[in-house]
Amino acid sequence: MTRSLAFAALLAGLTFALALAAGASGSAGRPPTAVGVGEREWRIALYRSHVPVGRVRLNVRNFGEDGHDLAVRNRRGKLLGALPEIEPASTGRLTVRLRRPGRYTVFCSLDGHEALGMRAVLRAKRAKRGR
Repeated sequence: MTRSLAFAALLAGLTFALALAAGASGSAGRPPTAVGVGEREWRIALYRSHVPVGRVRLNVRNFGEDGHDLAVRNRRGKLLGALPEIEPASTGRLTVRLRRPGRYTVFCSLDGHEALGMRAVLRAKRAKRGR
């Protein structure tokens, strides 16, 4: 009987350790946070401007009359991901990992489009504990 209890305690400890290890991996097991993005001439609209740190899936729709692409860069200017040009009335999807809290720029990288106003700020913040 003591062997059965010892084995059960060992099994419970291993299960607990595996659960802790899975939780320590951050957002690896979590699905990406979805953010709707609307593009039209000289404007980008984010349907959610604040997201938790981790993977983010940008669901993009081009409502404009011209083609537009979509890119994301961090505060240092590093490009985190880019979506090729999306034709008018079409959609695209881009998943990026926001590793740190802060501001990220979502923009159209076609020549001159960002300067004409095709940019938006996406803010990442630490996820609250207990969720």
